[in-house]
Amino acid sequence: MVLEPDKLEQYKIIEAASRNSKIYKDLSGGEMCLLQKEADELQVLRDKLMANNVCKDLIQDVDVEYEVPGLIQLEDEWWKLKADIKNNTELDQSHCSCKTIYTDQLLFLLFPYLFLRNY
Repeated sequence: MVLEPDKLEQYKIIEAASRNSKIYKDLSGGEMCLLQKEADELQVLRDKLMANNVCKDLIQDVDVEYEVPGLIQLEDEWWKLKADIKNNTELDQSHCSCKTIYTDQLLFLLFPYLFLRNY
């Protein structure tokens, strides 16, 4: 939802302290819903990500594909994967040499930088 904020609209958002609270159980009707604090945290993550020009350019460039399937061979084993974002434009190599972003890579590599650079 950080990379595709429009998917947030698919979920009901409930103002409750936890999923174990009575108000959540009453309002959710057994469906999986987001807590308001979770929706707020997702928005903060997206704001931080989009405040970084390198990240923003990789994610919202003109020639970007989302949810791209693929195969890769690592140490004689084939792995099926899916790229959350594939940027097909030529990048300035001084900033980043990757053109495909996977969520785990994005979280591992970028978020510590985004959050800690101002401290």
